[in-house]
Amino acid sequence: LAQALARLQPVASLRRAPHPPPDREQKNKPRSAKMAAAMPTTEKTAVNEAMEDKEAKQVVEEKHGHDAETTDGERSSSDTEASTCSGGRAGEAKAAAGAADASAASASGALADVAEAAEAADDDALPPDLPGQSLGPIAEEDWVDISEVCALAAQGMHLGEMLESPQFRLFDAMSAIEIMDPKMDSGFNSGADMTLERAEAEGVLSQSLGHEQMVAIWDHLLMYYLLWLDGHTVVQTIFSCLYLQDPQRYAAPMPIFGAFVDAFLAACRAARAALMQANIYDDEDFLPNMFGIDLDACYASATKPAEIFDALAKQRKALGGKSGASPAARVARRMEFVCEYMMALTHLTRDGGLDDKSRASAKRHLEACLRLVEQLRAELKNGSAAADDSEEALRCFDASFNRKLLVPGPPRTVEAIKDRGAVLGRFASHLSELLLSAEVHRLPLAQVLEGAIPSKGKR
Repeated sequence: LAQALARLQPVASLRRAPHPPPDREQKNKPRSAKMAAAMPTTEKTAVNEAMEDKEAKQVVEEKHGHDAETTDGERSSSDTEASTCSGGRAGEAKAAAGAADASAASASGALADVAEAAEAADDDALPPDLPGQSLGPIAEEDWVDISEVCALAAQGMHLGEMLESPQFRLFDAMSAIEIMDPKMDSGFNSGADMTLERAEAEGVLSQSLGHEQMVAIWDHLLMYYLLWLDGHTVVQTIFSCLYLQDPQRYAAPMPIFGAFVDAFLAACRAARAALMQANIYDDEDFLPNMFGIDLDACYASATKPAEIFDALAKQRKALGGKSGASPAARVARRMEFVCEYMMALTHLTRDGGLDDKSRASAKRHLEACLRLVEQLRAELKNGSAAADDSEEALRCFDASFNRKLLVPGPPRTVEAIKDRGAVLGRFASHLSELLLSAEVHRLPLAQVLEGAIPSKGKR
């Protein structure tokens, strides 16, 4: 009841000065005193009068009982006088009891009115200046620092006490987080998050990458692409690469690197469009949320697959060697792979549906991708990729840059796949499944419905 009464009291808005914290002595007062302190003046008066009348009634009854214990001799000697006195005192006691009952009824009615008003307040019938009413958009100047108020309130609280709003439920605490706890608060120590300015100052971003550094970054991007398709967030996987935060500024000055980035982003757009159109995934299978990142606006030089294809062919021709284990050959091999993969997804997701011509083109590009994966495996077996794992080349991957885009909650990390052989194996399975999807229309319907689709000679 005290909480209901307190909610009816006018409170200060955000622009007003905060109320002082409650006194510690208030905590030790009896419950009746706390309730009386929370009541308005009219209710206090009614309750006080009722209590005084009740005490007067008790005094009169005690005195009447004491008089009733007089001796028989005294009663016989003054029968007439005692009868008169007893009748008068009984009338006084009856009148006092009636007044006390009336006052108590009045106080009970006042308390009932307050309870009804509290229930009406719970039904969102709040006065204009009470919390809970929509105040419209909050301007920047409306924000008020309440750190000092919270510190003062904490000084007046004991262990186990809790401040809560009228609409708070203990069920809401199940989804609450503990701020300033590194294990619970993802925004803790946000000053250590990477920024583009800091990355430039520390030399993390460069506009003169060597071939070995490009190979290391590209392999890492392809690995994160698979993790993104497996259900991880886009900001903790492919967009943890700082070069993708502004490709026109950091990737375009390097034509080889920029052409690869354009093909990679085009493949990401096509893959997401296919998954969104199919709409057969769950959140644990694929997370389509882009967290405010405009994937269509991310490019270094071009967005159309035909233009990107020409740019990649031009840069591969400029590299010269296309075979062997030289750094230039390894760069050309990865550029050819991302080009073939981009074109395969483009044909599989073309507007107007998949016709026989597009299906044949997609199949041709996917088969080329599978051959390139085998070449990358052979390259890995020869040990030519040992120098790519340098920490210096992979410093451009920092998931803390996008931590501000994630929802508040316990921090979640994405573990990178360090085994490149495992990454190539997953890519081979991915490409085989895409190749099978292009031929699934030729299988008998009963076989498709049973789920017995052959893959690599297995069912």
